[in-house]
Amino acid sequence: MKTLSDARLVRTGADATSPSAHSASCLMPRASCLMPVASCLLLLFSCAAAFARLSEPANIYYGEARGAQGEVLTGEFKGVVTAYVNGRECARATTGGYRAPDVNYVLRVPLDDGWETRYAPYAARVGETPELRIAYGGNEFAIEQAVPPVGPRTTLQRVDLQAMPEPAAAAALVIALLGAARRALKRDGGHAAP
Repeated sequence: MKTLSDARLVRTGADATSPSAHSASCLMPRASCLMPVASCLLLLFSCAAAFARLSEPANIYYGEARGAQGEVLTGEFKGVVTAYVNGRECARATTGGYRAPDVNYVLRVPLDDGWETRYAPYAARVGETPELRIAYGGNEFAIEQAVPPVGPRTTLQRVDLQAMPEPAAAAALVIALLGAARRALKRDGGHAAP
């Protein structure tokens, strides 16, 4: 009748007197059991990585940012360009020294992976248009330019920005112009000039 030690000796081809052969033969069943376990773990981790909800590379907006009066936002007039998606801030870039002769901001808007639910509420999807705003001097301003929609991964889009004048100043200007037009009509007897 064969015993377990006889089976190990037959499998390894070693004699019973060699201590190294005995220790190697004891490891053989354990090592052969570890291979399927290791391959199962590798398969499990590779599947988990395939379903991870990571952001795509960013869509990049860049250009020259200017204040409401046309001043370039650099040096002591530094500002911040902020992008909003779904009403949430998703990216921010400080204006400052020029990165190129006419580029003082680079804004990286994170992209969503496009599944049913967003991986993050602020991530933009291809085709959505972020709202860009400029902040400087303690105030945040809307911009005058139309912003192109977000493009596919790593899209570079040049957008030169200028802050819109403050609403109160714009309203005061409209009121002043309407008042001047009204006075001109009264002076002309209520008739428009030919």
